[in-house]
Amino acid sequence: MIVFQDVCKKTATSVAFISALAATMPSMACTSFSTVEVQQVRTAAEANGSYQISDSQCELLRRKGLVLHVVGYGAVLSGVAVGWAEVRLQDAAIGAISDQAGLSTFVNSANATQEFADQLLVAAVRDAIGRMNFEVAAGQIEGYRKKASSGNAGRQR
Repeated sequence: MIVFQDVCKKTATSVAFISALAATMPSMACTSFSTVEVQQVRTAAEANGSYQISDSQCELLRRKGLVLHVVGYGAVLSGVAVGWAEVRLQDAAIGAISDQAGLSTFVNSANATQEFADQLLVAAVRDAIGRMNFEVAAGQIEGYRKKASSGNAGRQR
């Protein structure tokens, strides 16, 4: 029974942690946008609730022909659940990726399970989205597009 109670305490602490974390995230609305993401991010988001971007960020992606580029991982390392994420913008046509990024890492030793590490991964993706400056990233991609088009024009002559 003591072990069961300890597990319940850890689970309650973990749920409270994720709930408190979610409460600090900005309210987002857009759920339909294109992404390039690693499989673990996709799987974790399907199991733990997706991530969203604001309507203005969504409109920026659509207007500029960009996609959200998401890399991240959740794992248990030395008895600690870890979830990290990196979010950037990517040109849908030429594949250029912004230097501007949102980065986030969450760790928790109270509930060192893979299931919780995947929850931390999704929380890290949400946090990284909130940390990234979409306008700056879109401007960088626009600069890469100009360089690519001027480089191609020189080769065609």
